[in-house]
Amino acid sequence: MLWLLAACAASKTAPRDLDQILHDAWAHYHAEDDGALVADVRELDALVDETSLPLEGTVTDLSAQEVADAGIDGPDPEPARGLFTVGFVDCTPEETERILISTGQMALYPENYVAYTRTYTSDEAALKQARRRFARDDTF
Repeated sequence: MLWLLAACAASKTAPRDLDQILHDAWAHYHAEDDGALVADVRELDALVDETSLPLEGTVTDLSAQEVADAGIDGPDPEPARGLFTVGFVDCTPEETERILISTGQMALYPENYVAYTRTYTSDEAALKQARRRFARDDTF
C-alpha cells in the first residue's frame, strides 16, 4: 500500500510536479466537487516511482491566499513548513488510519519529535463522513 503522509522533518525539496500537485490537492480538498481531488491523487500515484521509495522532503509553503481560498480562518501560515513522506506502510487501511489520526504522536514516534500537539476541530462522525466521501470512487 502506498501512502502520502505529512512528516516531521525532511531535507529534499519536492520536485516541481510533486510540489504543484500537493498545492493543487490542498485547494481541491475543500471543494464541493471531489473530481479534481481524485485527479490529484491519481496524478500523485502516477508520478511517484515506487523503486525510489522511501521519499521525503519539503513542499513550498502555503501562501496566506491559498489558506484563505480554502475558507480557513486561522493563524498566519508563514511559520508552518510543508513536509511530505512517501513510502510503503505494512498495515491495513484501518490500522494506518488509527495511527495517522492519533493525538498521541509523541508516544508513537518518540524519536521524531521534540514537542508535538495535535487537536481536532471535528469529531469521529466527521471522519466517517469523509471516509464515505472517498469511498464513492473505488478506482483508487
